[in-house]
Amino acid sequence: MIEDSIRAKAILVAALTDIIGNQFHLTTKHNSKDKYVLLRVTNDVTPIELHDEDNQSEASIQFDCYSKRAATAKLIAKQIDLIFNKKGYEDNEIKVQSALKQGRIPDFETDSGLYRESLDYVFYYNKIEV
Repeated sequence: MIEDSIRAKAILVAALTDIIGNQFHLTTKHNSKDKYVLLRVTNDVTPIELHDEDNQSEASIQFDCYSKRAATAKLIAKQIDLIFNKKGYEDNEIKVQSALKQGRIPDFETDSGLYRESLDYVFYYNKIEV
């Protein structure tokens, strides 16, 4: 699954984990109160005609970077950009050709009292067949 691959890649980067530790979540079922990332797959399709490759997939990914401080939420988002924007990578299951940032929305959530930097990405990837 693309989200597991993205999380695994992100938590290997010391600059990000120095800020959030291992608080990089794939579901809302967590108890983090400050400095964390929530990743959501909003769409994941395999349009075969995209690059004439049988298993080329395209995933819309949303990274929500949370913190009690606006500057820290922005710093977390910057680290996500440095890891993924306009880059590819490969692990045992997924080969990401590129990840392209589509947009950014800064926000403050009154319910949680946290600042949020929301990043929208498109990941172009293939599942590695063994």
